[in-house]
Amino acid sequence: FQAGKHHCRCALKTASEDGIRSVAIVLNGFDVQNLQPGGDKRIIVADNLEIPARKGDFIYLRVTTDKNNMAWSSPRWA
Repeated sequence: FQAGKHHCRCALKTASEDGIRSVAIVLNGFDVQNLQPGGDKRIIVADNLEIPARKGDFIYLRVTTDKNNMAWSSPRWA
């Protein structure tokens, strides 16, 4: 996680035996990016994501599985 003047860069890796439907990147309570799995629906890996965050903004992830279960990461502040 690396904060810049008007954006931050981060990497993520998430997995679920149920399969992942999507991972939402949430900035200050609003979805700003949505990621879908590639070939293996059980895992999402993303490097060098650029998020339009400024100092003091908070970012977290919301994972939704194929069975509609959800998990949230802890927030990170830019």
